[in-house]
Amino acid sequence: MSEKDELIGFLLSGSHRDLQDAMLKHLAEERNRAKELKGLVEEWLEEAVQARMLAWFNAHGEELAARLNAPSLPKPETLSPQPFRLPSARNCNRKTWRKLR
Repeated sequence: MSEKDELIGFLLSGSHRDLQDAMLKHLAEERNRAKELKGLVEEWLEEAVQARMLAWFNAHGEELAARLNAPSLPKPETLSPQPFRLPSARNCNRKTWRKLR
């Protein structure tokens, strides 16, 4: 008798309580597998991120170190932002006013 036949026999002959117990057992197992899978995915992502970070640093580490050791440049004077002004009615057509709405 195959596993499939045994399952069908159980489904047909099992009591309501037996079926419910089996269902709860399988749901608990599903939840446990999902937790395991989530943990594995998180570990995999962490390893992938670290590997890519190391690859990036291997490719750009010398440049980064040179920039960190370089003297800092003077900061440019900041410009004061110009206030926003709507265009005057004489300089605008209907199309421009529609865009502004």
